[in-house]
Amino acid sequence: MGYGARPMSQYAKLAPHYRGISQQKKTYIDAVDTLILSQVPHQVSSVLDVGAADGVRGLSLARAMKAGHLTLCEPCPEMAALCRGNAASFPGAKILECDALALETITEQYDVILCLWNVLGHVPDNATRKRVLNVLRERLSPSGLIFMDVNNRHNAAAYGTLKVWGRRCLDAVTFNETRGNAVFNVLVGGENIPAKGHLFTPGEMDALIAGSGLVIRQRKTVHYLSGAISINPYQGQLFYILEAL
Repeated sequence: MGYGARPMSQYAKLAPHYRGISQQKKTYIDAVDTLILSQVPHQVSSVLDVGAADGVRGLSLARAMKAGHLTLCEPCPEMAALCRGNAASFPGAKILECDALALETITEQYDVILCLWNVLGHVPDNATRKRVLNVLRERLSPSGLIFMDVNNRHNAAAYGTLKVWGRRCLDAVTFNETRGNAVFNVLVGGENIPAKGHLFTPGEMDALIAGSGLVIRQRKTVHYLSGAISINPYQGQLFYILEAL
């Protein structure tokens, strides 16, 4: 599965429970989706959802955008199988069972690219993350937009002002991307499934985006529990609208 953006055994176990897990985070997900739909171009022909999981969210957004074509890119075979089943009612849907780097082998370009719920945080390191962003830029149509949200290591609303102040000071003196690597468990079906992901700093994301030929059209934060939107980079998860230079 290429760069191994997602631990396949983890997501194979999560696949049957993924819809329920998503519903538990509905307030946050709905807030991000509302931001996306408020900023999409008037005419959207094609949508690419990278790290599509079960495909339900990408399908819902593509329908709301009235897009005729949708590509769901998902590396986990069990999740990709869910995508195929859920996309059966969308005639213009295509399923790619691959990771994001494999998209450099296709020629299609898209008006909207979705990379949501910290998909970029499942890519193993910043060098590979920059490569992924480069590939997404190449897949953008000339006026296309990328919508992305990532976990924010400097999120004072989640971790507390004092802890985040300490993190900011340490990162300013000597930044080390591995500090953002988190290991945790997801309890589903009575089983603790080990999981991992990366938490980004705002400055780290700025550098990754600038180094991949993309520019930030808009950045906001979204509170993970309440869905509240802010322009303060320390008050929620980081949400970006990106476009090519």
